[in-house]
Amino acid sequence: MKSSLRDKILFNSNNYLNLRLIKDFWPSVISYKKVKIKNINKIDAILKTRERKNLFLKIRQIEWLNNKNNLLILHFLKDKINTPNLLDYKVCQDNKGKKRLWLLYEYIKPDEKIGLKNFKIVARELVKFHNLDLKNNPLDFQYFLRKNIGRELGKIDRRIPILLRKKNILALRYFVKKNNSPKGLCHFDLDLKNFIINNNRAYILDFEMTKYDYVIFDLAIFINQLIINKKSKLVIPLIKYYYQLNKKIKYNKQLLYCSQLLMINYMYNQNLTTLRDLLAVARHIEILYKSKNF
Repeated sequence: MKSSLRDKILFNSNNYLNLRLIKDFWPSVISYKKVKIKNINKIDAILKTRERKNLFLKIRQIEWLNNKNNLLILHFLKDKINTPNLLDYKVCQDNKGKKRLWLLYEYIKPDEKIGLKNFKIVARELVKFHNLDLKNNPLDFQYFLRKNIGRELGKIDRRIPILLRKKNILALRYFVKKNNSPKGLCHFDLDLKNFIINNNRAYILDFEMTKYDYVIFDLAIFINQLIINKKSKLVIPLIKYYYQLNKKIKYNKQLLYCSQLLMINYMYNQNLTTLRDLLAVARHIEILYKSKNF
């Protein structure tokens, strides 16, 4: 029996998703609903099961599985922080014979929007993530997660202001190292879209870019994303709550400023932002740094 057009989802013109394929993966599924995302190389869908329990399906390129970090991190984070559990995964072929990775998670439904009232919950979960103890873990996380971002920081576009040129980038990174800034797990893609509030708890999502690095870099990326997404009113509360809750790191205005400059360059080279946004953030950081509230 042919599936209806409603049951088919085009995936980058070469792949499709329908109810029959989903049932082969998880038999109790009775329906699904696609979640709109900008990336054409990904599919997200909410699955409804006979047990009236929703699940969350992600379809990714096979390279996700080739990166040993991804499964390792999900295994490690289970029961340590609030994040949806990975229930199952398998490699499937699309109608062109190309392999795709199917990942099935528990579904956590957001029950409130993130704003000033509940932002402290987000900051608390981020602090918990940054302070996870990696030393006593039997898996060698530092081996898998240690990634030198020096090369990425060195790819400087000629149109970028002189402050972000290569020699200044290296000087900024040396300044961070000199100040003995603590290291830990860093998400490296922190944004409001990667947090969910449910039952007065914050859940962190998507650890595909996780690295072992200075945690202040992670905080700087989050601040920069808030500025890019026109959520600047949350920047001061984030800084306030983060340093209140994290006793392992002392507030250093100049250090955070340098980290933000480093990270907007990193974000640009990782295609996480546009040149226009990068320059806008650089200007905003200058204003923020001179502010008495910062």
